[in-house]
Amino acid sequence: MLSEPIVRVLRFFGACVAALLLLTACVSEQPYNTGVEWFEPGWMAQARQEIEEYNTAYMSCLTEFGVEGGLIVGGGVALKEPVDENGAPLPGMREQNEAAMTECDSRVAVPEIWTLPADGETYQRMIDVRECLLSEGYAVPEPPSAEVWMEQGQKGPAWSPYVAIFSDPDSPDFIHISEDELSRLNAVCQQSGNGGFFVLP
Repeated sequence: MLSEPIVRVLRFFGACVAALLLLTACVSEQPYNTGVEWFEPGWMAQARQEIEEYNTAYMSCLTEFGVEGGLIVGGGVALKEPVDENGAPLPGMREQNEAAMTECDSRVAVPEIWTLPADGETYQRMIDVRECLLSEGYAVPEPPSAEVWMEQGQKGPAWSPYVAIFSDPDSPDFIHISEDELSRLNAVCQQSGNGGFFVLP
């Protein structure tokens, strides 16, 4: 069960968070590149820059309050709550974390990509992500139609190519992937929001 401070930081993702799992140490056997021609759309670079700036600013803000944070694989910041030898939170740390988050939330603007509605434009961005993963050699199943995807996004996390292949070990589409490889993929195939796969530090 995630601690309340971590849950509050992750609320920035809203409906974007569809999976938050620790990955196995098994390294993917997928090739890094299949030779499929693919060109990065402009939105990916912009989103990548916004998330990097957010992470830097939020981590800096936490440091001012003496609170330790860690980068989430996939984007964002999670708090690291110090514990004693029995695994119990240190006295006063939860309150200190809460105070830090309240202040940092007010200072640091959330990246636009985490707040976009599930519409036709964001559906196309999801398609871009899937095509990028395909170019990296990952077998990603066909996505739902735009109509179905947008309906999903109105109710909760929408279908994500990352979630489709990395989140469910019981799925026939599941692919084992290391945390290092997931980090590399996120740097190449920026997730588009409205459904995503993230791993806590």
